[in-house]
Amino acid sequence: MIDSSSLYKTPEGYAAMMAHYDAALEGWSPESRIVDTRHGKTHVLIDGPEGLPALFYFHGWGSNATDVRYQINLEALRQHYRVFAPDVIGQFGRSAPTRPPVNGPAYGEWIADMFDRLDIDQAIVSGISGGGFLSLKIASYAPQRVTKAFIISTAGVISLKRMPLKGVVAFLPGIIWPFQAGGHWIGRWMARRLLAPSPDPDQVRDMADFFLEIGRRCKSFGMPGTLTDEELKAITAPVFCLMGKHDISCHVDRVINRLRRLVLDFSFEIVPDAGHLLPAQRPDVVRQRMAEFLETGQAV
Repeated sequence: MIDSSSLYKTPEGYAAMMAHYDAALEGWSPESRIVDTRHGKTHVLIDGPEGLPALFYFHGWGSNATDVRYQINLEALRQHYRVFAPDVIGQFGRSAPTRPPVNGPAYGEWIADMFDRLDIDQAIVSGISGGGFLSLKIASYAPQRVTKAFIISTAGVISLKRMPLKGVVAFLPGIIWPFQAGGHWIGRWMARRLLAPSPDPDQVRDMADFFLEIGRRCKSFGMPGTLTDEELKAITAPVFCLMGKHDISCHVDRVINRLRRLVLDFSFEIVPDAGHLLPAQRPDVVRQRMAEFLETGQAV
């Protein structure tokens, strides 16, 4: 196993998070591969028969590839696609702890190297938040290798340094007070705002537990970059963007307007009763729109 312990505050924290990773794999038996890239060894979970079209799903910043089980309809997708879910380098999975510059070509190079090592000429790409940033990055860096891009609550379009005030308020307690001192109330505070406008109590509890584990055991996970005008204009694949109206991580209208202005083949939907965590809040919408888009190149 690749040693990514440098991303954790203590050896015990590293061991605990790897145990969580193992637990997330229970009842599921994907193929596990490690591939070499110029930016570090990368662990990839693979599901679906060989010979089917490739679909890459990128998890968000601060998480790992096991999210693919819960954020998209993996059971249905693997009947028609060979699904690849990489642990993003520098995040809390089983890939190298390296963190190349988020702006510029590095993450495009990383994904293109994965395609090469896995003998993939072209792929559909998808992801949530930072995973949306990665989907747009490879669609820009190697446009001939991406056939479609389905992005959810995407980062990478406007700078996260310009986060709305409601987003700053949501994350501020976790920055000011250490999780060791604040405990679950910080996690609950953040979860309620990420799950706005109508947070489900069970989802709030689960999300608070996740934030608590990350805050106590892991070092900072950094932030995704922002694609330039030239990068977005280079994208030739059809792109569909699904956003929640109450997303606190960004100004949703600015994300959509910039993509509409710069991406050649772009469509979108804003879900009125959801925030940043769309797969948790509206899995029905995510699954239906993704299935429509993958089949037709449009979501209706």
